[in-house]
Amino acid sequence: MEFRQKMEELGNYMDHRAMGDATQQKLINHFEYLYMVQYGKEELSILEQLPTSLRKEVSASLTPVLAQPVPPAHPVPSPHTLLTR
Repeated sequence: MEFRQKMEELGNYMDHRAMGDATQQKLINHFEYLYMVQYGKEELSILEQLPTSLRKEVSASLTPVLAQPVPPAHPVPSPHTLLTR
């Protein structure tokens, strides 16, 4: 069953039972978490079936942002400035 369909059924069930908002959010969070864990397992299974060279290419294309340098949020003071404070 597709995730969206499951979530729609969950929503119908929660409405039918007139659950409070906090409880509904907990259920939604739980099922979203389960979906993400299962999706991660499926993705690993797919990647494991690929030849090593193609697996590396796919992995590299999925994480290009992680390889870019991140600029500092604030200028880094020189050691001399820190000693004179």
